[in-house]
Amino acid sequence: MKALNRKTPATHAPADQASSPRRLVRLTPDQAGRWLGYLERTAKGERPMADCLKQLHSELAEAAWLGRWKRETTQLELCTMLVADVFGELAQLSQHNHSKEDFETLEEMLVALCIDQN
Repeated sequence: MKALNRKTPATHAPADQASSPRRLVRLTPDQAGRWLGYLERTAKGERPMADCLKQLHSELAEAAWLGRWKRETTQLELCTMLVADVFGELAQLSQHNHSKEDFETLEEMLVALCIDQN
């Protein structure tokens, strides 16, 4: 998975994912903040956080920081294998009780991951 910001190519990706098909997800600074907040609350929950969600959090945190610093839209270029894993985990999480805000963020994440924004 590579974190990108508009006009700024990422410089690294895990070797096993470097040649895999990619999906682009664009987020406003507010969306990136909501996604990070949701993932951080999930990490503090009773259930251990899945590795794919940890990886998403790490890449999202880096991309969001860069987006804020450059005052640009946050862009994530995700390996489609990772997208599938994250989507599955988020779908499972949607079956749990959430606040209205968390459920709306979760729904937003699921929809955004379904659409390639290239």
